[in-house]
Amino acid sequence: MLESFDFELGRTGSFLAAMNQIATFRPDGRTPVMVGTMYGAADGVRTAYIGANVSVTQTSGAVDVAWAEVHDASVRVTGAMRSLYRKDAASLRMIDSLPTQDQSREEIKKRADLLSATWAKLPLPPPPYPVPPGPGPHYVEPYAGMTMLVYLGLVASARSLESTVPIVDSEFEKQEGLLHEEEVILRDFNVAARSQGLAQFTEGWEHEVIEAIPTEPPSLPPSKGEIASVEAPGGPLIQVRVTSARASKFRLEGKGPGGMVFVVLVESWPTVRIPCTLPMVGAWTLRVRGENAKGEGEWSDEFAVTVPA
Repeated sequence: MLESFDFELGRTGSFLAAMNQIATFRPDGRTPVMVGTMYGAADGVRTAYIGANVSVTQTSGAVDVAWAEVHDASVRVTGAMRSLYRKDAASLRMIDSLPTQDQSREEIKKRADLLSATWAKLPLPPPPYPVPPGPGPHYVEPYAGMTMLVYLGLVASARSLESTVPIVDSEFEKQEGLLHEEEVILRDFNVAARSQGLAQFTEGWEHEVIEAIPTEPPSLPPSKGEIASVEAPGGPLIQVRVTSARASKFRLEGKGPGGMVFVVLVESWPTVRIPCTLPMVGAWTLRVRGENAKGEGEWSDEFAVTVPA
């Protein structure tokens, strides 16, 4: 579900960038500020959904660990009791009647309940087992640190954690529903923005920018990038026109005058017309790469341009 939501959120980001580039492009009469607010709200819903999803995973894992601890304790306690009561036939018979197969959670719970009940009825093991000081009732401590109170605490902790699962699941379902609602809102705007933009701009670079915004989630990484042209009217600000089938964003790198390695100029841009402020004018070599949710495309061939002062 998050994949389709991210696609629509990315499209909204692309249309917002196009609106900032095209002063008269105002789909549904919205301003860039209004679309930016919508984008921010949707991103917040996404964050809440991810948090709820993580909580489900963490809670489920914690419950599994807690019951696994109960299982391990049950195995150790039962084994120790068999040894301690080896000379007490009646008590040993009670211990041997306890279930030992507890692969499922329900079996672990049943074993824990029966073990607790049996533990409470067992007399202290025969001498030389020491009788604890103070008034009774006294319960056997199968091995150091494992009292019946400690064991019951493990069981209670596991049950307490398990009781939070429905609450966490309910919150996740709520956030999942909100994510779906937000995706519908984004998709409605994106479809309308594309339709209105292509009707308003039937040719020119504005049409090119709007038409290149993807309409479907990608099934493959982008094709090899291409720099179609570079507008360098003078000064450090240039406009780079790029293409790459299936790309939803672009990374622009360049080598400046005397440069030996490519450096990042624009890390991520969501339209095929990339504005870039160079750190210096002069002879530049540029390259671009398309990216989408499925991966990265090949770098374009190198494009040389001289940027006048």
